[in-house]
Amino acid sequence: MYLSRGKLAFEARRYAEAAVEFRKAVAAKPDSFTARVNLGATLSQLGDRAGAAEQFVEAIRIDPTKTTAHFNLAILLALDNKHDQAIDHLRSVLKIDDADHGARFLLAQELSKSGRSDEALTEYARVTAADPANENALIEEVKLLHSTGQFKQALDAIKKGHALYPQKGSTVIVLAYLLATSPSLELRDGAQSLELAQQVLKATGAPQHAALLALALAELGRCSEAAEWQRRSTGTTNPTKYDQSPCRPAGDASLKDLSFFLN
Repeated sequence: MYLSRGKLAFEARRYAEAAVEFRKAVAAKPDSFTARVNLGATLSQLGDRAGAAEQFVEAIRIDPTKTTAHFNLAILLALDNKHDQAIDHLRSVLKIDDADHGARFLLAQELSKSGRSDEALTEYARVTAADPANENALIEEVKLLHSTGQFKQALDAIKKGHALYPQKGSTVIVLAYLLATSPSLELRDGAQSLELAQQVLKATGAPQHAALLALALAELGRCSEAAEWQRRSTGTTNPTKYDQSPCRPAGDASLKDLSFFLN
């Protein structure tokens, strides 16, 4: 009865009411895995992360073979920057269900945040191998490859993703960006970058994609055109770094810049 009422309130986003019902369910049956997990999820929605974590820990004690509590606790630990503990629980999820791509993606992210790049790349690769359409995993894998100096591998991975799913917009943007700005100059292809950037700008008309087009033009040495598109992207008439030759993008282009184009 308490569980049913709680679930109805939760589905209606009446979280305070749901918490009352789930607390009654826990009080009536303290060893109920379902009651603990539902109370934990509700407390998470109410912003009580400590209370939620306590419920998930109890749920794991009751039944450590179910993935829900491990995964939900891992999310809370990740939010609190307790990456090593989050990793442990995500590995527990994958021991139970090796095909849980969501858990594996979060594991890769947590490994990356912990500075364990090689392990993170392994997990990202597993996600994209099992789910090639997962664009978020692909882009995170490419960004990590790039940040660890594996420029060719990063470009090869995004090219493969684009070949499989040419309609995916973020993939196109990343490919255009890397073709124009790769620190390995021999990997650049300004002509292809320009073609892709033109497609993106035509589809979105967004100022940041005019700036992407400027990068491609700069890589081709078309400095005055690059400067014009850069001015259009900012809405100013001031000269830019592309006004003077050489205008080729620097070899130390930061991946932080990439997020600007993906927004």
